[in-house]
Amino acid sequence: MVSFAVWTRHLMCGKNTKVLCFPKDMVNNLKERILQIADEYPTVTNIVLHTGSNDVSKQQSEVLKRDFTGLLNTVNSLNAAVFISGPVPIDFKVLMLVYKALNGLGPKYISDLLTQYEPSRSLRSSGSGLLSVPRVRTRHGEAAFSFYAPYIWNKLPESLRSAETLSLFKSRLKTHLFSAAFE
Repeated sequence: MVSFAVWTRHLMCGKNTKVLCFPKDMVNNLKERILQIADEYPTVTNIVLHTGSNDVSKQQSEVLKRDFTGLLNTVNSLNAAVFISGPVPIDFKVLMLVYKALNGLGPKYISDLLTQYEPSRSLRSSGSGLLSVPRVRTRHGEAAFSFYAPYIWNKLPESLRSAETLSLFKSRLKTHLFSAAFE
């Protein structure tokens, strides 16, 4: 099996490939751009787009899901393979930090913000890798790492939280977040 990095390098070096960068485009802008590129370069069989999505405010909203669904439908209608790279979603970054901190791979100041959940009596959740989520009173408090990180960590399946290695966790996390985005 060819690794993803090798595949993209091969894809980018092909003579029928167009590589473009749109650092300020949002998902709904890309749909129009892809159609323009396909019309402008009819012989291109591979399109690689590097984006800097400004969709953070719409993250995980129905609007963003609809925009991505429209983009994927547009891409599927073309006679070219389209690869879109862009910023990594914030949940991915936060969860990677949590995993590293819990496994001694991250900075101590991050580890200090996380507390293992320990119920007062023996429960099924004991030893399942859950974190204590502090109580907050405001939306501002919900945005704090000390609240948000344990909150989203506890939503992960136990099999993902207990991954043996960082690379295994990263791989499973990408699969989990991608499938959750399109449920």
